[in-house]
Amino acid sequence: NTKDSGIAVGVRLAKDGLQWRHTIDALANIQRSNGVKTREAFRLGYEVDYLISERWFVYGLAQWQRDKFAGYSRRFTESLGIGRIIFDSPSFSFEINGGPALRQTRFTPTLTLPTRSTSKFNLRGTGIIAWTISDRLKFSEEAGMLLGSGNSTYYSRSALTASLTDVLAARLS
Repeated sequence: NTKDSGIAVGVRLAKDGLQWRHTIDALANIQRSNGVKTREAFRLGYEVDYLISERWFVYGLAQWQRDKFAGYSRRFTESLGIGRIIFDSPSFSFEINGGPALRQTRFTPTLTLPTRSTSKFNLRGTGIIAWTISDRLKFSEEAGMLLGSGNSTYYSRSALTASLTDVLAARLS
């Protein structure tokens, strides 16, 4: 008895060098139910890692998000920290990173609350697993947290990626 439609599109671009890794991550998620918008979320982020040894790296992260249905019209997050590559083989890798983060949030105004903004220091942590099941099939998991007083975020993104060609893949996430 409802007419629902939606689209979620994500792009991740990564460039690995001898000591530098660059990652750009973007996501758009829009949904409608009976012509009424029920979801509208956007995220754009950039992370740079500098390898200080074979297993240790430092990182810098800048991220922008908008999700009015979650209660904020914009949110910026900046973080600097350190990471460790726990395990790295051609078929399986696991790494963790973390450090302090600054999050600036502009909340969506409501009938009872005007537009308000906050800037808070948080603690950020992430764990990433990548498993190559076969030449054309990969599983990945990224779980993380941003801990702050009164406004913490936890997330987990699992994905199964199938290579369609040498330069094109399909992902279920």
